[in-house]
Amino acid sequence: MITERVQAIGTFSGSLHDDAPDSVARSVRVGDEIVITPARLDTSAVGAYSDAEIMASALYTGYVTSKPTPTTFQGYDLGMFLGTASGLGDLITTAVNPTNAAWTLAQWVSALRPSSLDAGTVRVGGATFAGPVGGYQWITPREALTDVCSALAAEWRVNPDSTLDADSISVLYPTSTTPVVVVTRDDEGWFGAYRGVLGEVLEAGLDIEEYTTSVIVVGQGSGSSMITAVASSGATTYQDHQGNNVVFERFIDAPSDGSTAAGVRAAAELAKSSEARRQFSVRTRTDQPVKAGDYLYAYDPAAGLSDAANQIDFRGRLLSVLKLRVFGVTWPVRPGMGVYCRHPVGASFIDLSDHWQYEDGEATLDVGQVPAILASASAPVTAGGGQGLRQTGAARLGVNPQIAARAAQSPGCLGVHSLTTAFNTSATHTAYQDEGLTLTINDVAGRRYKFTIAVNPYCPGGIQTIVYQLLRDGVQVRDWYCTAESMATAFAQGTTLTCTTLLSASASSVVYKVRIKATTANTQVSSYGDASTIRQFIIEDVGNI
Repeated sequence: MITERVQAIGTFSGSLHDDAPDSVARSVRVGDEIVITPARLDTSAVGAYSDAEIMASALYTGYVTSKPTPTTFQGYDLGMFLGTASGLGDLITTAVNPTNAAWTLAQWVSALRPSSLDAGTVRVGGATFAGPVGGYQWITPREALTDVCSALAAEWRVNPDSTLDADSISVLYPTSTTPVVVVTRDDEGWFGAYRGVLGEVLEAGLDIEEYTTSVIVVGQGSGSSMITAVASSGATTYQDHQGNNVVFERFIDAPSDGSTAAGVRAAAELAKSSEARRQFSVRTRTDQPVKAGDYLYAYDPAAGLSDAANQIDFRGRLLSVLKLRVFGVTWPVRPGMGVYCRHPVGASFIDLSDHWQYEDGEATLDVGQVPAILASASAPVTAGGGQGLRQTGAARLGVNPQIAARAAQSPGCLGVHSLTTAFNTSATHTAYQDEGLTLTINDVAGRRYKFTIAVNPYCPGGIQTIVYQLLRDGVQVRDWYCTAESMATAFAQGTTLTCTTLLSASASSVVYKVRIKATTANTQVSSYGDASTIRQFIIEDVGNI
């Protein structure tokens, strides 16, 4: 059986007949590929087909990772080369970061695609995404690519011919606009523009467990500098105990998102959870009616699968069909299909069709309006993690404790001002004068700021104590005394001044500046600076304690 999933790694298992020759069983090795074609190729001419021709006709390609017995094979589809669920793959050990402000989807795919996969259909141009601060590193390409696609309203797909696609759903899956397959309890076959598929609904469910009225994406930064974006659904048909419209807001922890990407992600995630979720499985004997990612129409009023607002003309009657997406497909390798072992080295093929243990079972379609978002409240979906219908994207969903922790963390450096010139006092040297170092930032109540001032004081007019002062919007924060005992007239004395303060009020565009003065004698004092002896002023947010 073969299982395929949307933006996830599928699996396969199969076997040879027990009486298959040992030479055939031994010819399939771990690390080889099993290639399935819709029909068996001309046996007498199989050697005449090129690797590209065979792979272009493939329904499925699986990479053999285990042989539990000499005649049984198990493995994964070629998506595994983006990175497995256990974190194996061509890992990103060197940061992948835009060479300019932000990259398009095509640029990201080019930078993240491992050499094991070829370029397929990839969106050129369009929206851009800056990526996380510092770039993607220490993760698999799958995790990074899933995050990029989520931020750029796209999906990725690895095809049987080892090409990697990345584009909008409407491009990768044209049936998202107008489905072709109609699942009913009636006969199968083509009826005008639609293909009828006889399907038995195994499980049909309707729930609002993950129903969301507003999505709040918490993007780049921490503490007071975190970026947020909000998408709201507006009206709702559900009420709370008091008869008010329910308020079900969801946090999405997406620390790599800038403001634009956060807005795109908020809208995309809201679309997945702003209505009741329908999930069900359909069992059918039809060969390959749809692929994972396709859309279909379903009509089974007894199972609650209908939509009065969406009618189509099917077999001469109007059906109120429900439009749903196929998130997963499990299908058997049936008689008549071609089965081949492909040796990656040399791209040579061995025809296994005569010896394959074909299956005569039914295909199962995992179908729904939107995928489930959380496996459980205690097991949030993380970047690149999860498989199957529970995987929704790279952002962590529903992790309020993590967001609260980020809000309590220091966002780090708020500003740096460096000077490579000297400042000398003039006129009344015992009066404070602006030394030149200054920073303008936004203050946030409850945050603790650390101020670091690196200066090089000396006394060209005679040895005496020098005083440095830090001002906040003209109000004294702290004074530092550089005593006469440490001063000289011929050279500067490198000095670092530090202090911290807990802010009691928030304010915008607060100006912090450094001043200097002499103390006992009205003679010139200086803050020296040059290219190798810089003066510097740094403000850091070090937390809320």
